[in-house]
Amino acid sequence: MLSLFIRKFKHVPALDVGGNIIVESMAICEYLEEVYPSTPLLPKDPIKRAQVRACCEMINSGIQPLMNLKVLQKLEQEKVDKNAWIQHWVGKGFECKDHFY
Repeated sequence: MLSLFIRKFKHVPALDVGGNIIVESMAICEYLEEVYPSTPLLPKDPIKRAQVRACCEMINSGIQPLMNLKVLQKLEQEKVDKNAWIQHWVGKGFECKDHFY
């Protein structure tokens, strides 16, 4: 079922849980955190948990979309220097790690 889902919707990451498909990194991580509490992915401290979630969101909304094929194709179409553009925004996105760690 998972491979059919990926072929049909071209969506990864995806996790097949008994025929139920869970997509997107954070949803998968939260599912694993809830189902396997004995091996947590997040720190126990609530502040550190919030900081990890914030950094994940910065990556999800600020960095990852830059790797989207549709975005890259549009940049190419507009004759934008893709590498410079991506380096600038990825660098800005990773500034979060300096704030939290």
